[in-house]
Amino acid sequence: METPDLTYIDAQTAELTTAAVRGFAERLDVYVEAGELRAEHAFWVFGLPFLVLHYRITRKPRLRLAPGRTLGENHGLVGRQRTVQVLL
Repeated sequence: METPDLTYIDAQTAELTTAAVRGFAERLDVYVEAGELRAEHAFWVFGLPFLVLHYRITRKPRLRLAPGRTLGENHGLVGRQRTVQVLL
């Protein structure tokens, strides 16, 4: 996965470092509505709203492997926990 030039992910620790972009703001609200996990992701530029994304979040279907097959360490089915550091 490519990341913007202002973001760096340490390959050994998976820590994420990113620089702040002046004039840009975002908010991510995650909530349950009618038993469904949802999210609203809003963005502003210089205080003016310009984009709101609405998500419905569901589980991935279970992967069925042929007998004797295993998943490799870097298969990517399970997300890694990331530490985020914002530089101002």
